[in-house]
Amino acid sequence: MGAEPFLDGGLIMGKNIKNTLKQIARAVVYAACWEPLWDRIRDFGAVMMIHSISSVDPNGLEENQSLRASPECLDRFLTAAKKKGFVFVCMDEIAETLAAKKKLSKCLAFTADDGFLDNFEVALPVMKVHDAPLCINLATGLMSGETIAWWDVLEQYVLSRQEITLPDGRVFAAKTTEEKREAFRQVRWWIQKISLQELNDALAAFFCRSVEELRSVSVGKYLPVNKLPIYTGEPLLSLGCHTHSHFACENFTREEFCADVNKCLQLLAEVGVKPRHFAFPYGRDSRIAEKFGSALREFGFVSASVTVPDVLLRKTDPYFTPRLGLSEFPDVTQL
Repeated sequence: MGAEPFLDGGLIMGKNIKNTLKQIARAVVYAACWEPLWDRIRDFGAVMMIHSISSVDPNGLEENQSLRASPECLDRFLTAAKKKGFVFVCMDEIAETLAAKKKLSKCLAFTADDGFLDNFEVALPVMKVHDAPLCINLATGLMSGETIAWWDVLEQYVLSRQEITLPDGRVFAAKTTEEKREAFRQVRWWIQKISLQELNDALAAFFCRSVEELRSVSVGKYLPVNKLPIYTGEPLLSLGCHTHSHFACENFTREEFCADVNKCLQLLAEVGVKPRHFAFPYGRDSRIAEKFGSALREFGFVSASVTVPDVLLRKTDPYFTPRLGLSEFPDVTQL
């Protein structure tokens, strides 16, 4: 189970020697015999991040399939967390606690990004069994079919080829699994640097498919925005904003960022949804909190989550809230 090591006090860190030593140290420090002591003095919590709650494709690439976790994986994690004494809280409580710089004693919050249909139909019922709140961060462009889910297109593209050539002339072998994974990463980084205005045309040219054909890959995967009122009465469910276009925000100007967020908020307002929480797509850059924090406050958001893997501490900025990925893969590069 991908994120379970966190419940034993440690994070899966990577394969180099330095991180291996950290793992060993944490395993000793957080051994079960010390749990009663740590329960008294520890001051941290965590926000878990999920995407699609669905079965992993065994023939897919880990870089993309790691965005999935089966309902069984989610259930096991929730069960293990309760046994370890973690308390499940909503994102409102996380934001309020961080803003007040109060103690975060063994609390877990859960977020789900993008607006996948299975978050509502599969994840939410599992969360309800465990009485665990869930905040689903909505990317209205994906939900409306306007945004191309290029990561799914890219996975199939890489799997079907022996070699990948980027428009800038770089060529990557894609014969072995490891080569395909590296090719996927390289193309992903190239795509994430394309401007929003040029993105669709660039994707169509690269994949040699029309924009409409690329958009069709997402049909049925995301909950339509007009279906949100069905779920707004769920007591354990809150709805956040994940931008409209699901674009890499660090590449936005402040004006572009505000326009994109505002478009998301307008579409959600039409169905009676007013988000209090925000999540940055591909939010790995620590500078985005400084760049857009004031704008998010002006919009009325009380928190902003990122994909930087870490626990919450009393000093954590609520507008740069780190999250730990919950995945079937134990050692995963976060997107």
